[in-house]
Amino acid sequence: IGVELSVSDHSGEVVVLSPVYGGPAWEAGMVPGDRILAINGQNVVGETVADVAARLRGEEGSRLRLLVASSDAAGVSGLGTRDVELTRRLITLESVRGDRRLADGRWDWWLEGEPGIAYLRITQFGEQTETEVGAVLDELAEARSPRGVILDLRGNSGGLLEAAVSVCDLFLDDGVIVTTLDHRRAASAVQRNASRGARLAGVPLVVLIDSFTASAAEIVAACFQDNKRAIVVGSQSYGKGTVQTLMPLLFGRGAIRLTTAEYRRPSGAAIERAVGAKSEKPWGVSPDSGFAFTPTGQQLERWFRWRRQRDWPQLADADATKADPVADPAITLPRHADPVLARALTVFSESMPAGQNH
Repeated sequence: IGVELSVSDHSGEVVVLSPVYGGPAWEAGMVPGDRILAINGQNVVGETVADVAARLRGEEGSRLRLLVASSDAAGVSGLGTRDVELTRRLITLESVRGDRRLADGRWDWWLEGEPGIAYLRITQFGEQTETEVGAVLDELAEARSPRGVILDLRGNSGGLLEAAVSVCDLFLDDGVIVTTLDHRRAASAVQRNASRGARLAGVPLVVLIDSFTASAAEIVAACFQDNKRAIVVGSQSYGKGTVQTLMPLLFGRGAIRLTTAEYRRPSGAAIERAVGAKSEKPWGVSPDSGFAFTPTGQQLERWFRWRRQRDWPQLADADATKADPVADPAITLPRHADPVLARALTVFSESMPAGQNH
């Protein structure tokens, strides 16, 4: 039905974290904070997320009925219940998000308060990611040529290699994207190169990373950094550069996951962080000189709350409504709410022609 779920520690109720834009739950008016109390008349309070998800899934085109409780701004159930009738269908998850969600559910790709700066968050690299990114770039070019693009890969744990390679190719005219070394065969290096036809050629690009940026996301960041296509801002990435092959066991008794190959940066350096590797050894992706920034725990907490509200503006946190607007970045512009993003914005200020105003 297109929902991300959690379970409340206090009540045991199943909570909707977010409905998928355009999915059955979204079309039925479900919003973050809604509580699912029953499915087809069967109480689900106290059940695990996995159990509830299994009940929600079913044949495409089949119908189901939910008993849903709305929540107040503090997340407390009690504003009445309603029945929601839904028809199941195949859900396509969006892997690319913008600065803020508009009232009609679409994304605003232009960073608020920063004229001409486009902002794309890639949450994972899936089959549709290249298509999604390409469509956004077409939309941006159609509106006006951006003076800068921010590609946010923070929290992106990876995904499909082919998707990462294709996204890199969108921004490059030539150069090595990644090299794969197969440990099972000697002289097995496979080099992937960019093809001509880069989008937004010459437009400054910044990539944001953190310690949760891993695997395919690290390939993208490393590719742009080594090809001098982007400035990398944030903190050291995770260091996951191995290729794993899943080998099923006989009679479906399980599977063995074998590490069979590894990814190398265009420079030839390893992405994988070896066990016991020292910090001075090259691995993963490090921010460019002068652009390292690791937020404090308090900054992360505030940023997370602010980010959640921009993704779903109808979700009003009680904390945000009561907070001092000067002291609390949860209700301010991106530059003030996101310190890593603020550091990234200095790239465009420094690269602007003399006399041009930010």
